[in-house]
Amino acid sequence: MKKNQDCIECDFEGNLRASKVVHKYKESGLDYITLVGVEEAKCPSCGGIYLHIPNQHTLHDLIASVLMRRSGVLTGREVRFLRKQLVFRQSSLLNSSSMTRRP
Repeated sequence: MKKNQDCIECDFEGNLRASKVVHKYKESGLDYITLVGVEEAKCPSCGGIYLHIPNQHTLHDLIASVLMRRSGVLTGREVRFLRKQLVFRQSSLLNSSSMTRRP
């Protein structure tokens, strides 16, 4: 987390109180993923909370890898997560090369 990060909700300028937390990573779409030791900053003025998840793309790649190696049937949420990862990878590849998407 950057030092002196300002709150975008209440325009508080100064240090947000940061601490390491255990976070249920519901933002992934998979409600059973838990992150341990991520940095959470809280605004002392309005209580706004900001998470810093380092290497989020690598984290999502790791989650996708684990899902692909699992035996058994994937849930709808797991399929949706994998599909989103695939779309991200395709657009990332297109953006970093001279390739273009076919209509």
